[in-house]
Amino acid sequence: MSDRDAAAAMDIVQRSAPTAAKRVHEILAELERIIRELHQVEKDLEKTPEQLELQSPFELLKEQNQLLGQQEERKRQNEEQIHAVELALAFTEREKRQMESRMQMAKDVAQKTGFIDKLQPALSTYTGRLTRTKISALQSEVTECYNRLARKSDFVRRVEINPDDFSVAVIDRAGRSIPKEDLSSGEKQIFAIAMLWGLARTSGRPLPVVIDTPLGRLDSDHRRNLIKNYFPHAGYQVILLSTDTEVDLPLFRELSPSVSHCYHLRYDEQEDRTYAETQYFWGDRAIA
Repeated sequence: MSDRDAAAAMDIVQRSAPTAAKRVHEILAELERIIRELHQVEKDLEKTPEQLELQSPFELLKEQNQLLGQQEERKRQNEEQIHAVELALAFTEREKRQMESRMQMAKDVAQKTGFIDKLQPALSTYTGRLTRTKISALQSEVTECYNRLARKSDFVRRVEINPDDFSVAVIDRAGRSIPKEDLSSGEKQIFAIAMLWGLARTSGRPLPVVIDTPLGRLDSDHRRNLIKNYFPHAGYQVILLSTDTEVDLPLFRELSPSVSHCYHLRYDEQEDRTYAETQYFWGDRAIA
């Protein structure tokens, strides 16, 4: 180098020497630290166990993992069993509530049955009193009806009905019981009609009445009493089926104010059928 270049280089070295020296010092310190760490790692590596020494802990860990898997499977099975038990418990609870409801209903029925048993004597007493009251009213009605229809208006003083067996006794004006066998056929028919009429009046209901051939075995007085006193008042609606010999023209004229419709059932031999005419046997003559 020339003197100039050497002087320039020396000047550079002199200026950069303190910095370079400091840097070199830092690098050496870092190198020393790294070397110490390396020695420490080597010492730690010397302390690491061999592969054979690690095999036993790994096998133990494997066994523990297997046991953990088994325990988890048992846990899953137990959870399924618990769920099944919960379902069975819920079903049992529903059955329990249903049973309690049925028991309560049975208890209510038993209680009501007990009330009924207690009320039965009172009901029997009430029924007996009501029966006697109704029979008493029926006796009065039948007696009145019979005397209104019979030819001898004072022949029967009263009609007695036994409240136990409902047998009927006819008591005359002398207080004697008249066997029904001693009544004539007409009186028996009048008595039967009076009984039906009394039953209808006692019931208090607007009952319809159908009467078939009512005057066949009756004399003229009984017929007139029925036409005047019974047929117009027998029921809410009265259907009278008679022949022209039973309700003749004079009786029909007497009955006609209470008649709403008349029909004559006429048989046609040629056509072999029966048809109805909207008039009675005599037609316009009944009105004249």
